[in-house]
Amino acid sequence: MLDAECAWWGDPAFDLAFCLNHLLLKCLWNPAATAGFLACFDALSTTYLAGVDWEDPASLAARAAHLLPGLLLARVDGKSPVEYITEPEAKNRVRRVARRLLLAPVSHPGAVGQTWRNWIDERHRDR
Repeated sequence: MLDAECAWWGDPAFDLAFCLNHLLLKCLWNPAATAGFLACFDALSTTYLAGVDWEDPASLAARAAHLLPGLLLARVDGKSPVEYITEPEAKNRVRRVARRLLLAPVSHPGAVGQTWRNWIDERHRDR
């Protein structure tokens, strides 16, 4: 995959985290497709990390997991917010999940995905 908007020469953990971040946020854009977006999140994370041969995959996974909460916040409060998350409550929920992950970092994107899934489950119970 190539994202010309963000193409750069740097840490590949950012590339993975950036794409995974969009898959998480798209769950808010189209709630009916949440299961599919989360399946894509898992497939991308697993497949990408399985192909990492230039360094320890666990090291890259940890860096990606640590970047994801910051990217979640950046896309609701940064200079380039996603245009499809407009509801204040949705933004606040993203902030809460991101803060949770910043205060209690995880070492694998799969754990970020699980935190997101737990939040989705909480959201459905609240309705």
